Amino acid sequence: MAIVKHIDFTVHDVTYEMATPSLVPLGTLTGAPVIYGKDEVIWEEAAAYLASRLRLVWSRELDIRTVESNAKHLRAYLEYCESHSLSAMEFGARRQDKPTYGFRGFVIDQKRRRVISPSTASARMNAVKQFFSWTLKCGILPASAQPYIETSTHTQVQDLVGFSRRIAISTSDLSIRKSSRERASLEGGLTPVSRALRDELIAAGYRHASPEFALILDLGFRSGMRIETICGLTVESLAKATSNESGETYYIKVGPAHGVPTKQGVNYGPQIPRDLFVRLKQYEDCARRLKRTAGAVGESKHLLFLNRWSRPYVDLNRHGANSISQLLQRLKAHLPHADLRQFYFHCTRATFGTAVVLAGLAAGERKDRIVRRLMELLGHRHASSSFRYISFVEELKTSEAIDRELEAWSTTS
Repeated sequence: MAIVKHIDFTVHDVTYEMATPSLVPLGTLTGAPVIYGKDEVIWEEAAAYLASRLRLVWSRELDIRTVESNAKHLRAYLEYCESHSLSAMEFGARRQDKPTYGFRGFVIDQKRRRVISPSTASARMNAVKQFFSWTLKCGILPASAQPYIETSTHTQVQDLVGFSRRIAISTSDLSIRKSSRERASLEGGLTPVSRALRDELIAAGYRHASPEFALILDLGFRSGMRIETICGLTVESLAKATSNESGETYYIKVGPAHGVPTKQGVNYGPQIPRDLFVRLKQYEDCARRLKRTAGAVGESKHLLFLNRWSRPYVDLNRHGANSISQLLQRLKAHLPHADLRQFYFHCTRATFGTAVVLAGLAAGERKDRIVRRLMELLGHRHASSSFRYISFVEELKTSEAIDRELEAWSTTS
């Protein structure tokens, strides 16, 4: 059975003396993923690919959790091949003889049976495609192997401001397209909460939860940052924050280049309202936090938030379980009148993004400007992710009940 193990990976640089190449160690990354197949044999091609990705982690161009995600999806592919007595790197002439297509069908079936989510299914096949794209570029696989077929087409589209233009679209036949319903949903398939419930949750956090979790929840709702990014905030990131001219908003920088983890290693600049930024600075200097920092080790000493054991709330090196879900469940118990069964921390991000759209539409802003603002504030790599928020809001407007909710949002933004 294919498994992922974690090792210490030493990053090397190549130097030349008298035209002779030699390797010079630069440093070591802990928790680097390696995939082992049956009989605990390393999958060498995948190991080389992950090593190339880890070098990007070292140069802060990529987050190590992205490499961990790559390894998880490739492990699933290798496990499928082994269970069907197929070679992961051998491709016959016919489509049915190529393991990549068999795996695609297997993933689609898992999605249909709800073994995995639609987003996981899409990410899994994208990871496999990216791996084989790398092997083709490096010459590990010959072009004749054709693990997938990539096509490029041109189509006429209308942009956000109504102008028509011709664009090139590149896709592979390994991709799993989302249904129209999935494309209309927000990140992770989650939905925002109303402004009233948002304010009630924030207030309950400050009344009933720990100071750390209250600030973390407030940040989720009012900055849109993911939980891994919030729990990876450092004192240095706050110290380098800049404010706008009015001083009512502070901008910080997050991403691998700034020592704060983000999804897919995107570097961007979320904003924090002044009152919340002041709360964070006050917490930074309080005795409670300094006591926790004193017991921390290594890079954890630089984190803004530490739990009572002086450890990070989220494991920044792996996709492990964290205590945030437990803290959120405890907070829900203090709001028995509210239906919070489908409320997860990531809903705070959906709520923030929706609020940005509503405020922009209420002010009469063009959609392309709203999309650009969302990309800047949420760290979206692609405009399509941001435009999904606009589509989501516009679909909700078909309901009278939602129309009243939108009006309440707009008048209070």
